[in-house]
Amino acid sequence: MKIKLLWISLISLIHLQVIGQINPDNIQIVRDAYGVPHIFTKTDAELAYGLAWAHAEDDFETIQQAYLAGNALLSDLIGKKGFGVDFITQFIGSERLFNEKFEKEISPEYKLILEAYSQGINRYAQAHPKKVLSKKLFPITPKKMFIYAQLQLFVSSRGDFWVKKILGNKLIYKPVEDDVKGSNTFGFNSSKTKDGSTYLAINTHQPLDGPTSWYEVHLCSEQGTDIIGALFAGSPNILIGANRNIAWAHTVNQPDKTDVFKLEMHPKKKRFYRVDDQYLKLKKHKAKTQAKEKKISTYEQTIELIKEGKSLHEISDHRGMALTTIQGHILKISDTYPEVNIEAYKPDEVLMDRIEKIYSEADNGKDENYSPDGRIKSSIIFKELGGKIDYGTIKLAYAYLDI
Repeated sequence: MKIKLLWISLISLIHLQVIGQINPDNIQIVRDAYGVPHIFTKTDAELAYGLAWAHAEDDFETIQQAYLAGNALLSDLIGKKGFGVDFITQFIGSERLFNEKFEKEISPEYKLILEAYSQGINRYAQAHPKKVLSKKLFPITPKKMFIYAQLQLFVSSRGDFWVKKILGNKLIYKPVEDDVKGSNTFGFNSSKTKDGSTYLAINTHQPLDGPTSWYEVHLCSEQGTDIIGALFAGSPNILIGANRNIAWAHTVNQPDKTDVFKLEMHPKKKRFYRVDDQYLKLKKHKAKTQAKEKKISTYEQTIELIKEGKSLHEISDHRGMALTTIQGHILKISDTYPEVNIEAYKPDEVLMDRIEKIYSEADNGKDENYSPDGRIKSSIIFKELGGKIDYGTIKLAYAYLDI
């Protein structure tokens, strides 16, 4: 492949020191006419570092969002909307799995890759602090990378679908039909092609952006790695692609690979469930969220219902408050939140004209006519109207007077 050099990004131009086994001076990132990075290094670990840097240059935001989701930190970025993801991340026990498996089952060579990639992301964050979405996420570590990968595997296996079913107590399920549509890969033997070449066409039906969109890259090291392909945000290695000898792909469909068991609880003892001929006690685990839901004032709660177009009586019923209280809210909202449209609650023009006239006559400078908020006492209006109009309506009318 002929590479058209548009620009070259040398990490060595950034004055970095050698970190562990990573020498940034050995890393060269070359981008072709399409902006695809081609990374050349001495070692595979340096490839991972360079990959992290290049991907961060292109989409640091998505990488961070992915790791935030995988490490129960998404709510720190987006508030209560992230509670569900943060719960699932802790629900599936990824941290326990890491503690049990990582040291025993991950090879030393791949641990170097994970460490190098995390160093690349951390160094990019240090060099671009304004692009950091949440300081709580850093530094990135192999553990944080592992835990995020576990969330991706869980979701790709439709685990989140079953969590929702369990929490909603809706376990009715029909198996997927055999003709379900999915992704596809086509392989063409050299004997079947006109030019005698072997082809692998990969169509995985992934979105164009987000954490499961493909990022194309070419990785080449002096240790023998020479791979071109694609990966997801936060992945330290290519997931689909080809080297000089083989090509490979992953496709997406919906195999039935999840088993859900409904527990038989003890008839008398709470939180005890049956296993064969014995009862075991459920274990309690607490899920933590990073963001506390903002407490909104009583007036802001009423404003939300106003924006929904509810009437005063509907707001009163919804909030469990007296109508006169809600009418008082409208007056307070007119003072404090002038941008809120309250025209729908204005009393009829005849009553408004009468109240305005009485108000103007009483506004004569006599101290006894004024309440602490500077308005004419509503008792004066009430008396002049013969006690036929309640105080709540009078307060409501005050919201529309030019006073």
